[in-house]
Amino acid sequence: MPITLGQRLRIAVIGAGIVGVHVAAGLARRGADVTLIDAAEPGGGTTSGSFAWIDASHPGIADYLELRLLGIRGWRRQAAEFGRPSWLSLN
Repeated sequence: MPITLGQRLRIAVIGAGIVGVHVAAGLARRGADVTLIDAAEPGGGTTSGSFAWIDASHPGIADYLELRLLGIRGWRRQAAEFGRPSWLSLN
């Protein structure tokens, strides 16, 4: 079904991990009616058990350092907008 100008989309996003939450937030900012579905609390599944982190120590390659710094700034913006989950450390 084609989308018409001014039509409000109803979208379900399955998974409230880091990707699902950001996809849902981006769609909502663009005017979609978004429902976020997950069996646990947002960020409480795979995201909370991952060993991933964002840092900017040991700069090495300048472009890589800039990419990491952009990631840290993005996390800070999201924490200000959504609140900081218990598993997120921005120190």
